[in-house]
Amino acid sequence: MSPLYLFSQIAAPFIVGLLQIGLAIAIWRKKGRQDASNILFALTVLSISFWCFAVALFNYAPLFGYIEIFSTLSYIAASFIPYFFLLFTFNFPSEKLRISRKELLLLTIPFVITLLLSFFPYKIVREVRQFSPENSIVIPGSGQVTYSLFLIGYFLYAFFNLFRKYHTTKGVLKTQVVHIALATLVPTFIGITTDFFFVIFIAVQYNWIGPVSTIFLFLLILYSMRKWRLFNLLIIQHGNRFLALVPSKEAKSLGFCVGYKRDLLGYALR
Repeated sequence: MSPLYLFSQIAAPFIVGLLQIGLAIAIWRKKGRQDASNILFALTVLSISFWCFAVALFNYAPLFGYIEIFSTLSYIAASFIPYFFLLFTFNFPSEKLRISRKELLLLTIPFVITLLLSFFPYKIVREVRQFSPENSIVIPGSGQVTYSLFLIGYFLYAFFNLFRKYHTTKGVLKTQVVHIALATLVPTFIGITTDFFFVIFIAVQYNWIGPVSTIFLFLLILYSMRKWRLFNLLIIQHGNRFLALVPSKEAKSLGFCVGYKRDLLGYALR
């Protein structure tokens, strides 16, 4: 294997995966177990990191075998991303879990079915044809259509939720929604293109681009956390309306003041 292959297709996804773990921990630690939205997005980012590792292992597999196993593992890891992301878009910005048991069940059933299909041999990946250590193609199995519908459908539903939140929010929350949408939309489009369509119809040699593109999510979310207090606002919920409490020194940059509590100013979010 060439040094370029080792870096771009093995080292780079692995490094990005480590960065995503750090981001997931940072989001989780903002409010600990008290914020359901933070936990769901942290799980989304953690799923991205596992996907990065799985792709890196798949690209390294030609050196020691088990390439079909790591190919299946990459599909399994990727299936967690749209599931947790969709749950997050339903819940954000509430600190409490807003999804009912019925909704959670309806969203979980397709995910579990897809996950089970991934574990069955030859259902998602029928065969990996390897022409050289650096070039191979994935032959899809009979469950590929189901997997495709789940993956694309859940992502579309999630972005539809963000689109609705953008039109029903204002101030700092609207800015946060925009950042979340951009941070996830770009790598989602790149990932589905290079790690799904390219892998099936062209060649697997481009599968490293998707995981590496999630560095955009890492940077934009990190920026929003520092600049716009993403995942670090004190949210007060009243019915379907939210109030954010922020330090008074940040008042001018965050929105319209509607209340006061100690050194915190309240801002209507929607």
